[in-house]
Amino acid sequence: MKGFAVVLSIGIIASFFTSIYVSRLFLTVLIRAGWVKELRMMSLFNKTSYDFMSKRRAFATLSAILVSFGVVFLAVRGTESLGIDFTGGTRLITSLQKPATETRIKELIAGITDETGAKIFQDVQVQSMGNFEEVGQERLSTTFSIRTRKMTKAEKSSGEDTTEKPTTEKKSGTDLFRSSVEEVLAAEGLLAPEGITDVVVTESPPSFRAKVQFFDPQKALATSQVEAALLSAGFPVKEIRDRASIPENAEIISFVVVAEPKAGESVFGLESLLNTTIQGKLSGQLTLSTPFPEVDSISGRVAQDMQGKVFVSMMIAFFAIIFYISLRFRFYFGVAAIVALVHDILFSLGALAIADALLGSFISLKLNLPVIAALLTIVGYSLNDTIVIFDRIRENLEGKKRDVDYLEIVNRSINQTLGRTILTSATTFTVTLILLLLGGEGLAAFSFALTIGVIVGTYSSIFIACPTLVYLHRRSVVRREELFAVAAAK
Repeated sequence: MKGFAVVLSIGIIASFFTSIYVSRLFLTVLIRAGWVKELRMMSLFNKTSYDFMSKRRAFATLSAILVSFGVVFLAVRGTESLGIDFTGGTRLITSLQKPATETRIKELIAGITDETGAKIFQDVQVQSMGNFEEVGQERLSTTFSIRTRKMTKAEKSSGEDTTEKPTTEKKSGTDLFRSSVEEVLAAEGLLAPEGITDVVVTESPPSFRAKVQFFDPQKALATSQVEAALLSAGFPVKEIRDRASIPENAEIISFVVVAEPKAGESVFGLESLLNTTIQGKLSGQLTLSTPFPEVDSISGRVAQDMQGKVFVSMMIAFFAIIFYISLRFRFYFGVAAIVALVHDILFSLGALAIADALLGSFISLKLNLPVIAALLTIVGYSLNDTIVIFDRIRENLEGKKRDVDYLEIVNRSINQTLGRTILTSATTFTVTLILLLLGGEGLAAFSFALTIGVIVGTYSSIFIACPTLVYLHRRSVVRREELFAVAAAK
């Protein structure tokens, strides 16, 4: 989430710079060269005069019904809608010796059952990670990120956090998940072998021999290359032999490494030294085969801390927005913008929960940290759209008397910015839709939240923020008149 925020911030700064300086520079060059003599802008809507505010009560009622239904649905599902970032769970990075699809890996792991025949891992999220190979409609890979938050029935009913309290009688959640995944993938001949196996150590005379297996998609790794790499890293290799594929169609090449310790050094530490040398100093040259390069466990306590941090970040964002808009416009402009933003977030969360309930067996749409990043992005997008309309309202109010027809001003401002609003929303929606369709399961929840957010953010700028602004303006007028009446009475 932090990485996403950093990249997004850099993108905003870069976009601001290019829109002000680079675009102007290119346009100046084109005009001076005589290639551009007239600027013509495509107009989606020519002087529209839709009476948006006359339908404000109907849309407010519709929004209240939809948001309430989504929030109630989200509350009823409870933790069923949450990913392991907020509930705790386990994440494995799994390496395979044969390419496979996300669907195949998910089916294998979701089909694991206990002794009673009940499925153990019902909430499985699988994402392919690099080394893609397109075959027809399928995308094959040899590296996958696999997540789960549900363990066995017994563990679920006991409510124990087994990732923090492993016992001798029962495996911890992390160990159970890893061993189960290892067993089912190995049974299918998919799991990559351990990098260092068949270790033979003799103390007198001191010698070390082990089978070492490397990932090599091109099958071009030569014995001399391995020997040179180990020697350059200071490993006391004596001989490299028996290069072979395991199996023939795999991307894993094995070698037998023979070594002798230096004078005064123990032969028993060479296995550890070999492992650290390959994964440390030689990580850019040789990739050691390992079935699970990374295993992460998120405890329930950490998950609760994340929930608290998300709430705090949202509150800070809302207060910052109110402060900024109050300085640029008036305080009730900021309140109207916050009402629209809360509407957008609640609507998106409800839509995500409903979609996960309907499509959960096909694709995971759990609420996780990338979704929170998407929600904060929606806040920024919707706010930008709202400020454009608010800015036009302020311009149209300049020089007007206090008794001006506020509804007419708001309607006119929306119509004047309607083309820009629709064009911006359409282009952003196209990008998020492509990300949703082609981004894979790992980005599904993130891109789905963004896609829904773009739609509802555009809607709320017109039918939530502006009607709220009208309501708050009328209240301020009534309050001012009451104060004048009280002052006059004195």
